[in-house]
Amino acid sequence: MHRLLQLTLDLFDPTPTAAPRDRQTKPAVPRKRKAPDAIQTVAAERPAELLDHVLSPAAFRHPRANREAVLGDSVVAFEFRRARRRNIGFVVGPEGLTVTAPKWVPQYEIDAAVKSKSAWIVKKLSEACERQRRIESARIEWKDGAVFPYLGEQVIVVLDPRHAFDEVGAVLNTRGEALPGMPRYTLHVGLAQNAQPQQVRDAVQAWLMRRARELFTERLDHFATQLGVA
Repeated sequence: MHRLLQLTLDLFDPTPTAAPRDRQTKPAVPRKRKAPDAIQTVAAERPAELLDHVLSPAAFRHPRANREAVLGDSVVAFEFRRARRRNIGFVVGPEGLTVTAPKWVPQYEIDAAVKSKSAWIVKKLSEACERQRRIESARIEWKDGAVFPYLGEQVIVVLDPRHAFDEVGAVLNTRGEALPGMPRYTLHVGLAQNAQPQQVRDAVQAWLMRRARELFTERLDHFATQLGVA
C-alpha cells in the first residue's frame, strides 16, 4: 500500500529528476586555433607580383644595349661593339656599360671576360648611377624662388622688376633675416615674374661672373702687395 501511494505521488510530481552526477555534461571549451605560419602570412599579405619586384635583381641597361649578362645579383644589358683593337675594352659611362672587342676574338671569350670583370663592372655602374642621382638632385630650376650656392651660403632668387637697382641686372641682399632652415641671402633680379628659365639663368650667371671678377681682382691686389709685385 505504501509503495502504491509513493508511485502515485511520483507520477504527479512536476519537479524533474536531477541527472546523476556522473552523467553531467561539462561546458564545451573552445579549441585554440593554430597560428598561421609566418611565411604563409607574408605571402597572403603581399601580392605575388610585389614579392617578385622585391626579389628581382638590380638592373643596369644601356640605351643601345644589344647583349645582356647576369653578373652576381645584377642584370647588366650592355652595348657590344667590334673594333680594330688589340684587346677587349670595358667603358662605364653615364649611359651604362660598353664592351669593345677585336674582330678576331670569339664570342665565348668575350662572355668569359665580362664574367671575370663582374665585380668591377657592377661597382662602377653603381657609382655612375649614384653620381647621376646627385647631379639630378643638384639641378637648379631657374625661376622665382630658386636656390643656388654662393661663397658658402645659399641664395634665393627673387624676381623683382620694380626693384631700384644700384647694380646692373641684379643686387644681392645679405641683411635678410632667415627663417629656420631657409637661406638668409636673396638675389633680386630685374625680371618679370613670368620670365623664362633661360632668362633667369643668364641673369644670375652674369651677376656671378661680375662678382667673380671683382673678388678675383681684390685678392690679386691683396696678395700682390704682400708679395711686393704690385
